[in-house]
Amino acid sequence: MNNFEISFNWIAVQSSKNIPYSFPQPITKYLRQQYNWPAIYRWSIKRSDKTLIYIGETERLDRRLNHYLKPGPSQKTNQRLRELFDKELISGASIGLDVLSFESFVINGREYSSEKLWEKEVRCFLENLLITQLPTEIEKLNRLISVQEKIVHRAAKLIRPDLSQQQRAVIISSFMKQAKAAKEESAIRKQSGIEKSN
Repeated sequence: MNNFEISFNWIAVQSSKNIPYSFPQPITKYLRQQYNWPAIYRWSIKRSDKTLIYIGETERLDRRLNHYLKPGPSQKTNQRLRELFDKELISGASIGLDVLSFESFVINGREYSSEKLWEKEVRCFLENLLITQLPTEIEKLNRLISVQEKIVHRAAKLIRPDLSQQQRAVIISSFMKQAKAAKEESAIRKQSGIEKSN
């Protein structure tokens, strides 16, 4: 088995020079100038007893931060995290924001570097890789959604834009159950065919 390691660390986002950003501080001119580029970012909610982490990717960090401060009606993840952040702040938690810094590396001839973060697939790869690297004692706030579920959700939105979010969720749930059942039935038939051939 090959051992593959990536050298990386997390650097605190600064609202002004040498002053770390703390949610829900407004976006400063300094922050907007320093962080208007693609990034892998990390929210850290620090309680007295444990830490909660959310890792995300964005084409522009300053703009993404604004979406957390003022979530739009269709931005479900931003709404969910903003609601959680507000509850944690009331409970006395502190919320910090970091950005990923890493050394360039190559996998099967493809380079991964900070310059390549303009490519969404590179950002998504790093985002998911880092989620899997979180220690087990850290509570992850990321909700992992299958590719199939994302495709079905987009299809339902395109086919029936008149439906509410809740109505689409019912359709998606039903479709995913049917797809799962069909997959399980296919696996049983395949296994049965293997056994018969033996």
